[in-house]
Amino acid sequence: MPSEDPYLTGQFGAAMARGFEHHPADPSRLLGVLVPKHFLAYEVERNRHEYDDNVSRFDLMDSFLPGWRETIVEGGSHGAMCAYNSVASRNDTFVACVV
Repeated sequence: MPSEDPYLTGQFGAAMARGFEHHPADPSRLLGVLVPKHFLAYEVERNRHEYDDNVSRFDLMDSFLPGWRETIVEGGSHGAMCAYNSVASRNDTFVACVV
């Protein structure tokens, strides 16, 4: 996602999903799948398999998730690329529950 502003990120992601995935004359016709990346709280490339992003619950809910929600729910994106890292010492189970 292109911005640190959750609102701007969500607006951009939703517009990209609508424009890339849906046929303008027939919104039910899927043209492709937008795959925004990297869910969730992914910020490093080095040691990505061992990295644990200790982001607070507030930052997660206030900064990281709103853009994803807007892109997937409002924009209708049919995909998302997951990150390797743990978030707050939690693994894939946590991510699945958030989604």
